Amino acid sequence: MTLLKETKSFILLFAIFPVMDALNGFVLSAGINLPIGVAYRLICVAFLVFQIARKGFRKNIYTILSVILVFSGIMSIFIQTIVL
Repeated sequence: MTLLKETKSFILLFAIFPVMDALNGFVLSAGINLPIGVAYRLICVAFLVFQIARKGFRKNIYTILSVILVFSGIMSIFIQTIVL
């Protein structure tokens, strides 16, 4: 079974999550104010949105609900980045 390049990138991006989470915790506990976790999450969201926009999708109620969910998640991340 051959995987698409996008699928491999997706699996790699989310497989390194525990490493990024541990690195983020180490950096924060060391007193360094470096937003590694925020940057990683923004990269993940940008990758997902880019791939969805690039491949396109069918127009039905599930698509509309999915777009609303993704948009709400992005807005939540931006609001948290600004406020927190």
